[in-house]
Amino acid sequence: MVEENERALGQEFLERFRRHLSEVDELSNVILKGHLEVESHLDDIVDMIFFRPEHLRKVRLSFFDKVLVAKAYCPDPDARDWVLIDNLNEVRNSIAHRRTPQLRAVKVESVRKLLSGFGTEAFRSEMRAADEKEIIVQTTMVCCGFLTYVEESVYKVRQVISRSLEVPSPPELKE
Repeated sequence: MVEENERALGQEFLERFRRHLSEVDELSNVILKGHLEVESHLDDIVDMIFFRPEHLRKVRLSFFDKVLVAKAYCPDPDARDWVLIDNLNEVRNSIAHRRTPQLRAVKVESVRKLLSGFGTEAFRSEMRAADEKEIIVQTTMVCCGFLTYVEESVYKVRQVISRSLEVPSPPELKE
């Protein structure tokens, strides 16, 4: 009897687990993919900064740590883009830490407000009317564009250093 109850509880748990893992809404997917794209750019910047980044990778920097390292090397560490990157991370955290959909909506609205300060008037007008998914897509685009600028800046510095000293050349920029 006890064994039968345990088996039934195990099945019930498994079914709940399957249902839970199958519940991935489109917005969550866009948020997670956008965050991964931004983090990939941060990884490229960190790799570009250091002569032997394979040693730093062993530290397992968090997203926030990578932002701080990139920001420390950035020509404009006070750029408003960093705030947008931090807010995109907060939106991602609202999923990762299983916050309520209402809290996620509040975070997305915060990103919308920040995004309304970027681009042309036509872009800002478009963002005021955009759905949450489009807000995240456009935010990711702005963040990645900014990080590409940072990466190109770091690349130029590394080229000068590599020509001046006997150190490894920087990795090629990705297209």
